[in-house]
Amino acid sequence: MRSRWLLLLALALPACHRDTPADEKAAPPAAAETDMAKENGIVVAPLEPATHATPTVIGFGTIVDVSDLFATASQYATAESQRRQFASHLDATRAELERSRALNADNKNISDRALQDAAAAAEADAAQLRAAEASLVAIESAARQKWGPTLAAGAVRQSSWARSLLNGQASLLELAFQSDATPPATVTVRSAGGRERVVHLLGAAPRVDARLQHAAFDYLATPASEFPVGLSVEVLARPANATNGALVPSRAVVWDDGAATVFVETSPEKYEPKRIAATTRVDEGFVENGLAIGTRVVVEGAQQLLSERHKPAAE
Repeated sequence: MRSRWLLLLALALPACHRDTPADEKAAPPAAAETDMAKENGIVVAPLEPATHATPTVIGFGTIVDVSDLFATASQYATAESQRRQFASHLDATRAELERSRALNADNKNISDRALQDAAAAAEADAAQLRAAEASLVAIESAARQKWGPTLAAGAVRQSSWARSLLNGQASLLELAFQSDATPPATVTVRSAGGRERVVHLLGAAPRVDARLQHAAFDYLATPASEFPVGLSVEVLARPANATNGALVPSRAVVWDDGAATVFVETSPEKYEPKRIAATTRVDEGFVENGLAIGTRVVVEGAQQLLSERHKPAAE
């Protein structure tokens, strides 16, 4: 009996020392271990929410020089000052005329000639006042023809937005849209440098845009430092069905055989590669629907993880 067990043991020992077939060798781990993470300076961060919609260009515009508009406003202010002076002087001469009439009627305490002189002075002041008022009307009418009723009225009456233009705090943007729809109260515009800003409607401009052959509209753009005279902009519209998802930073994305890939932290300091669509690009990276907001991904060291993953297995 003992000899039989010895024989079985002898037959089993060679099998225990057989080489493992190549296809049975352990594959390299897909997850990066703690030591490698420390050596390569791996940094992980949760994904933030993002909303993105591809904008459509619906119009164009240019920043307009308003120096002529405010030269008109200055002219109007001067004429208005003169009108007040003439009105004040007319009040005085009319009061003198009434006094002269009363004295003349009271037993000719002043002569008829003096009464006539008082009447002539009052009439002359009235004529000057009418001329000053006509001048104001002419100035505003000319401003309306060139700038439209909203800008003309705002400039000559020094509205708050007009003062912001005059003080160099805002710029005047003339926009035209590709359709004849009612212009929105606010729109987003984009300059050649890609900067986007919201501008506010003032009113209709008395012009047709030469490029689009549609009516032009005036918008207030702030700050003026970002909207110099002559700057061209695009008017943008974003669709209501915006793409919502997680924002994957550009620095988290590596390219594995042409596919955009990120490393997701599956457990403390262990990371698994995950491909992403990388089709919705924004300034900070990509908007992804395939990753949940809050997912922790490698934002520094992803390239090292990719290189480690593709190292040949040890013999």
